[in-house]
Amino acid sequence: MLKILRTFIIYTLFILLTGCADFFKKSEDLYHTMYSSITSFSLKPPAITTSFSDVNTSKVSIGKAKLKKSKKLCSMPRNNDGSYILSAGYYEITVKSFCLMAGTHGPSQGDGYLYAPLKGDKSELIKRILTNMEYYPNIAQHDVQLLLWAIISQTEFKNLSIELQGIALQLLGNEGILEFSGGVLGIIPDTVMAQLTSHLPPSLKKIAEVENKMRSLFSKAGSTYADIERLAVLSGAAVIDHPEYERGVWSKHIGGYSVRYLPSGYSKVKIEVYIPKELGTVIFNAVSDVAMPANTDAQRLGLSNIPVNQKGCK
Repeated sequence: MLKILRTFIIYTLFILLTGCADFFKKSEDLYHTMYSSITSFSLKPPAITTSFSDVNTSKVSIGKAKLKKSKKLCSMPRNNDGSYILSAGYYEITVKSFCLMAGTHGPSQGDGYLYAPLKGDKSELIKRILTNMEYYPNIAQHDVQLLLWAIISQTEFKNLSIELQGIALQLLGNEGILEFSGGVLGIIPDTVMAQLTSHLPPSLKKIAEVENKMRSLFSKAGSTYADIERLAVLSGAAVIDHPEYERGVWSKHIGGYSVRYLPSGYSKVKIEVYIPKELGTVIFNAVSDVAMPANTDAQRLGLSNIPVNQKGCK
């Protein structure tokens, strides 16, 4: 692995020093390959790789008559893993949600969100956290978000605060902690990061730099949630580069039914689900899903099965 790392660094420096920048401009795929290498000196991929390319963009149209009266999704029967058992009909639930892409803008009224599957090297780890948090209601949502940011930024477990290490142990167990620790990064000096990311597209360069700064904050005693949030969630609205996908757009779920997402910031999302009669009974588990923004600089959202208002489920 050291030989691979040494070869990668020498090769990168060669490109920088010889001025062969055009080599990196041949394809977007190459950019993403380079980003995977840069964001982990052990050549590990990004923690979460879900992108808009994972969205089924076929148009979904549901008549208004079918959406006149909704059922409370959170009052439906559940499986042992927390998933909901749903028959045909129209359902609504507002769940706790989480930022899964640092260095992007929080949801705004102009952002259309569509279904995509949760993918990436750490996707199963994140699913485990979003599932198990329901069994630990004493753990605050913002602490779960901190843990997710630590995973996304590939922070070393030893650099987390004692409190956050304890929360990680509760939600992940010993095996999960070992998985957490695989493929993490140290803090890369700004000068080195600037060189390594100089030929990346601006969006990927920004994410790599933000994740590095987040790793630095996690390693500093006294860093607060607000400090890390300022890096992870940009103020203002994202540029609307896909206006054809408006807020409240329906999208096709891999389970065959239709969903739409209405975020309120990054920590709360109203999910609407429509299941046609011909589909029969389906299993709905939001922790496997991502509310994916159509606009490229907006926040990618992880979802839980936990309603924001438990009393509203009765």
